[in-house]
Amino acid sequence: MDNRPEATTLRLWAVVRYAARPDVLALRLAAAHTRAAGLAAAERHALTELEVKRASQQHAIGRLREWLAAAEELTMAE
Repeated sequence: MDNRPEATTLRLWAVVRYAARPDVLALRLAAAHTRAAGLAAAERHALTELEVKRASQQHAIGRLREWLAAAEELTMAE
């Protein structure tokens, strides 16, 4: 491999020219869009899971309050 500065510069320009091609840019844009869509879907899924867990916790708290009220009524009745 030629390690002269001129050769390195030419290789660098070849990489830049390749990366700037419209088809390469379009593929990179599509890949970034796909990653962003995947991340957004994962975030929505995680939020949905949190909402379900919160609803479950709220239900459990409601049930515990009902049981506590019933236990207090039984205690007062005795």
